[in-house]
This record gives sequence, C-alpha cells and structure tokens, in this order.
Amino acid sequence: MNLATRQRLETLLSALIDEQLTREQADELDFLLRDDPRNRTFYVQYMDMQAALTLPSNGNEDDDTANDHAMDWQSVLETMSEMGRTSEHRQHQATRRDRIQSQAPWLVTAISLAAALYFAFASLVAPTGDLGEVTIKDDQNDVTQVLVASSAGAEFFRDLAPGVGETLEYEREYALTAGMMNLVFPCGASAILESPCVVEIADPMRLIVKIGRCSVHAPDGAEGFQVDTPSNKIIDLGTRFSVDVDSIGSANVQVVEGAADVVAISREHPIGHGNAQRLTEKEAHRFDGMESKPLDFNARGYRAELPDRLISYRTKSATEPVSELASITVQRGGNEHTYPVDELVGIKVIHYRSSHTAFHIATDGIQPAANADSLATLESDYSLITGLINPGGSKTSLKESPILRDLTQTEDSVDDGTQGMGFRFVTPLVNAPGPDVVLFEVQNFVDTPDGDAFHISPLEFRPGLHSHTITRYDITTKSSEAKRVREFELHRAAPVTNLLNLTLDRDKGFRPPENFLSVATGIDLSDLGYELGDSVDGLFLQDAMENDLPIDPMLIAGLPPVSTKPDPKQHEESTP
Repeated sequence: MNLATRQRLETLLSALIDEQLTREQADELDFLLRDDPRNRTFYVQYMDMQAALTLPSNGNEDDDTANDHAMDWQSVLETMSEMGRTSEHRQHQATRRDRIQSQAPWLVTAISLAAALYFAFASLVAPTGDLGEVTIKDDQNDVTQVLVASSAGAEFFRDLAPGVGETLEYEREYALTAGMMNLVFPCGASAILESPCVVEIADPMRLIVKIGRCSVHAPDGAEGFQVDTPSNKIIDLGTRFSVDVDSIGSANVQVVEGAADVVAISREHPIGHGNAQRLTEKEAHRFDGMESKPLDFNARGYRAELPDRLISYRTKSATEPVSELASITVQRGGNEHTYPVDELVGIKVIHYRSSHTAFHIATDGIQPAANADSLATLESDYSLITGLINPGGSKTSLKESPILRDLTQTEDSVDDGTQGMGFRFVTPLVNAPGPDVVLFEVQNFVDTPDGDAFHISPLEFRPGLHSHTITRYDITTKSSEAKRVREFELHRAAPVTNLLNLTLDRDKGFRPPENFLSVATGIDLSDLGYELGDSVDGLFLQDAMENDLPIDPMLIAGLPPVSTKPDPKQHEESTP
C-alpha cells in the first residue's frame, strides 16, 4: 500500500465513523476494499483500533507499547492515539459506532465482523515493519478456505472466474453472471450456485445469498452450516435443501432430505428474532422475515450436481502456447471420464460447401496445406491449430436431410449441395448420457467470447430427429481452462462448392497474430433426438450465421462408449 492510498483510506474511514460518508465516498471505499487485500487488512486494523479505544485499559503500558509497535499504529493513527482513552472519549466512540449501523448493508456486516476478520487476516499476512507492505501467504492448501470443486461455464461480474481447486475470498461479494459453480466449505458442506446470483462467503460456516439460487448439501459433520438471505437465515440440521432469493429479498426454501431451521433476521436483529420454523423432508415454504407460506414441493428445484459437459482438456505441452491435444475430461451421466487422444474416434469429411471467399484451411505452418491425399491429416490429427474451417451455414437450422457432395463429384453432376460440412465417424458412435462428441475451435481474444454458434444435424433425418444449435461453449475464452494456441497458417480459397476445389484452389498462407485461444464444447446426441444406445455414423455442421465470424472447427472427435467399470483416469491430474 502506498502513502497516498493509506491517507485516502484514513480520510474515508474517518468520515464513515463520523457518519459523514457521502454516497460517492462509500462507492470509492467499496472499490478500495474489494480491490486489494492489503486495503482490507488496513481497514480491519483501523476498525479494531476504534473498538479498542472504547475498552478499559488493563494498565499494562508495556503490552500496549508492544502491540502498537507490532501493528505500527503510531504512523497511521497518531492523532487518535493522542486523544487518549478517557471515559468521555470511550462514550463518544460508542455513540459513533451505534450510528454506523444505519450505513450500507455491506459496511454494517464488515464492521460487525471486524474482530473476527482481524484474526483471519492475521493468519494470512505478516507485517514487515511498514503497515502498507505485507506478505501474502500461499493459501491454496489452507483447510480454512472455500474451494471451487467444479465449474460449468461460470463467469463473474468484473472478475475472472477461479479455476477448479482455487479459492474464494471471505467477505467479498461475487456476482455469478453465467454458468454454475460448486463450492466446498471447510466443514464439508457444498453449495451449487446457479447464475444469475450474488453471494458472499461470510465465514467457513456461513454463506450469504443476496439474490439467486443455490443448492446446499451438508453431510454428517457439517450440521450447523448456515445460509443467510436478506430476511432469513437457514440453519442446516444435516440435509439437502435449495434456496431461491428474489429481487426483494424473499426466499423460497425447499428441503429435499433431512431438516433445516429457518429464522427471521433484520437489521435490528441480525442474529435472529422470533421462533425458528423447522422444515423437514419434502417441505417447501416462501419466507419474508417472520412471514411464511407453504409452497408445492418441487424436487427439480434442487441441483445435486453440475450438468454433463466437457470439463477440461490437456495438451502435450504443459506451457502455452499449445498446439497438440493430449486428453479430454468430460462428465457423462454424472461421472467424470478422462480420454487420451488415442481413445477418441476420428472423423472423415464427406462434404464441404461455403458460399463466400474466406480462409478455409488452417495448417501448422510446417506441413503443406491440404491436398486430396493429405486431407485425412486435417480430419483426425488431433491438432488444435489445423482443420477445415469457415464452412457455410444458415441462420435457420436444417429441417430435412442435407444434400451432400463428395470429393469425386464434379461441378455439374449434382445439385450445389447444402451449405456446411458433413462428416462420418471412423467407427459409429453409441449415444450415451452426456457429451458424445467434442468440438474445438480457435477464438480471438476480442471476438465472441462464448464461441461461434453452430447448428449440428443428423446426416439423415427420420421421425424424432432434429437439429440442435449450440450458442455457448463449455470452455469459453473467459474459462480458466482455455489455453492459448501457437501461431498457425491460414489458406484462402474462392467460394467452395465441393471438397475437390477446396483442396486444389488455395493461396499462399497467412499467419495471424498469436492472440487465439482454443475453446471447446461437448455435443450430446440426445439433443438431436437420438435415444440412448442408438448408433450414429455421422453428423452435419453449419455455421449459425450470428455474425461475420464463421466457426473454425479445428478438431472434431467422437467419444468411446461409456464403460460400466470404474474409470482409472477419473482422478488423473487436472489440466496443468
């Protein structure tokens, strides 16, 4: 912390205590406290000193001197120290602290927990002689931290969502704007957050849900775990329950199993007032403070796990930029499976048509661009930077089987064919729960962060089958799992009506800047209407034409059948 920041914090905190803080100053203080853990440490020490000034001295001047020296209060609160600890001053400070209760809710919470925060921060920071210079300890293995157990497309407002195994901070507001996230607390309780929601982790046993939905599981040993809403607190008694808080602070609470006590809270009674109302298995109520009314129980309101999806991928190089895929980890039917690339099912492109002049081939810049003999290299080489890209598309998805043109057909032998790319799997896939196909594309840092939208359709339609559109990938440019890829080479061709002129008509390669990430998503064949166990030999892909940036499918691969045996790779080390 530099001198200017410290002086500004002193000014703002003094105004807070004197009840002279303006709305603009409150916003500035909020920003400073959220922006830097050192600022929060200073805040805690400052408020702790304020609290100390209201307590009788024990008369041990040596202890006071030692404490002042350790915390370096003299350089920060010199004027306050000179005021002394008289009875009159203690009464004045107590009166001012009472007035603080009328400030913004986040400030009230922070002040009421100042003493607890002091000890929490004391374990994380070590003074170096200057109050503004602190050393933050490594907390990755700290059992007192709240960990991200899993994540599904989670995005935070103004923050990069932490990756699996990383931690969230206490006393900090998090706004989940997209996706879901599963948090594990030190006591063993877990909470699945669903966007949009705003939460705050108060302490190792308490989650504050300001708005939005979460599902909580508190196993044996985690009894007493608590979820606070603006008007109630839910105390776990060993249970599974869901909480859904609306924009006015009312909450729908559903107990799936076990029991939970619900207590009304308010600004005047933050600990709770009135009798606790106990909810037991398959009971649901809507709560607004002391008022409650029963609701119809709906088990679907509780989420036991995150949805099936592509979780992460590993590359042969542990450092970025990368180019070669090594393995993928997916959740299928609620279970994680890791597949090395040699277990993935390759594809063979059987149709390609695009109506515009664009880059249609991507290579690694080492191997020559595709020709009729080397097309297979682009289809199943498991490189994240080579492929047949920018296929044609349509704003509306297919309602009937596409018209295909293969490599041997000349310009005049058949109809022009359907815009897009058709491919068959080297061996047919068996539809299983969760993703059955994975698709990787490259995405510029500043382009569509969710990935380029596309339609995926059956090669042959029959009753019950339909197209499916994917608009948001499992791993986006905002995901911590996305990796930067190394430089690749693009080859432009005139409008492509079949595979033959794609492989023959091309220009000299162009190398774009190294500012691309490899994003990816899973494709569930059930979303196309296939029944579990159905055999699928191929699919048809089209760009969804949402913008001027067509999809760049660098890698498409099928997944092998789900084994009923325990997966030995399930506990394999996560993506480096």
